[in-house]
Amino acid sequence: MTVRALFLFQRMWLAVAYALFRLRRRGRGVTVDWVVGVDEIATMVYRIGQMLPQSWTVVLSRHAYYTLQYDTQVTLSRNRTVALLQRTVIGPWIFADMLTKARGLLYVGSTGFLLVDADQREFEIQYARSKGLKVATYFVGDDIRSPRLMHELERRTGLENFSTHIGKVSPYLDSDEYDAVKKRIATVANENADIIFTLPTDQLSYLAGHTEPMMCYYPDDGFGTDESKFADLSRPVIVHAPSSPITKGTPLVRAAIERLREDGYQFEYVELTGASNDEVLATLRRAHIAMNQFYAFQPGVFANEAMAARCAVLMSADEHIEKVLPVGSNDKWLVTKHYEVYEKLKGLLDRPETIEPLARRGEQWVRDNRSFSSAGPALRQLLDSVLDGSYSGR
Repeated sequence: MTVRALFLFQRMWLAVAYALFRLRRRGRGVTVDWVVGVDEIATMVYRIGQMLPQSWTVVLSRHAYYTLQYDTQVTLSRNRTVALLQRTVIGPWIFADMLTKARGLLYVGSTGFLLVDADQREFEIQYARSKGLKVATYFVGDDIRSPRLMHELERRTGLENFSTHIGKVSPYLDSDEYDAVKKRIATVANENADIIFTLPTDQLSYLAGHTEPMMCYYPDDGFGTDESKFADLSRPVIVHAPSSPITKGTPLVRAAIERLREDGYQFEYVELTGASNDEVLATLRRAHIAMNQFYAFQPGVFANEAMAARCAVLMSADEHIEKVLPVGSNDKWLVTKHYEVYEKLKGLLDRPETIEPLARRGEQWVRDNRSFSSAGPALRQLLDSVLDGSYSGR
């Protein structure tokens, strides 16, 4: 069967499932404000759900790196064909359940309860709105980023970015066909979402109109490190944990590490690729320096984790480029362009007394700007305004 045939089946199955759940919940009303889902991206579904007290988290396919627990979670078969059939049947059933218990849907990323390849969520979002639900779209990176527009940005600024080397990962990711998909995702959100979260530069896209800043949140109980680790900096621990080595700048990091070793510098370098999040966090707690990514203009999840573990972070995030970052952010990490990795890391190793102060500033930045207690109230206020109809952004 084709994807479109499966999608048509889903639409019919959804109508039946919705009628059944409506009958089951007759007279009970909604029980949650927001459903957050549906596929985990770097703990975003889990953490947004934690910050919204009246929410319900849904994950329709488990993430290999995390052992987090969600209110509704599905483990699909490892066989791709079987997994597709499972999601074809399970997706509409869970979607119908959520439609009858919630006031709004908050989509993290670009996937949906139904198969999205047919229309990039247009039917799904319109169906939810027809049942009286509000819709929020929370874009976090390549789910909305246009490679064509990012290439134009590189030509204007002279700075390499996420899309510069994306074709090395897969030629399709740098094709007109892929860019057209991103344009369609943006169009559906533009025309149907009640509120959109994104980053205007780091996630340059075809989104139009007002958007709210996307940010990666960090739990207040996640801060902590080995308090004695800065007592001895004779052999600093340097960590790099790329989810996608090519687009994160891993070749640049490896070249800098090799050159520094040839120069006689003493350090421990730990590179974690494909490691569990628990292993990454444990390593950061004993580390002194974290090499984040060097084609991005804003801190991501790993940057927050590293700064929260009191590591001095090197990354290309820059408040002068991604202007939704708080003023003064550049002082909280070592801003490092892709061509400065060796130079900036060498400078930090040459002056080890600057490592801990930088790490402490970074830790405080996460506490002040990305922790649940600092960033959570603003997010809740925004989403509450969407539900009560007072949001004027779109």
